[in-house]
Amino acid sequence: MALPRVIKLLLGDDGAKRLKNHVRKLDGIVPPEAMADEIKEILQSQKQTKN
Repeated sequence: MALPRVIKLLLGDDGAKRLKNHVRKLDGIVPPEAMADEIKEILQSQKQTKN
């Protein structure tokens, strides 16, 4: 899956770790859907900022 690579490219290693901790569930699992949703939100907010 390319999502981890995209996240590291966009956010760097530290940002990727912080994002994982942000979406991590109580049982320790990081849902890929939650990661994808957060990246979509980040990209959409960047679009709004540019316009």
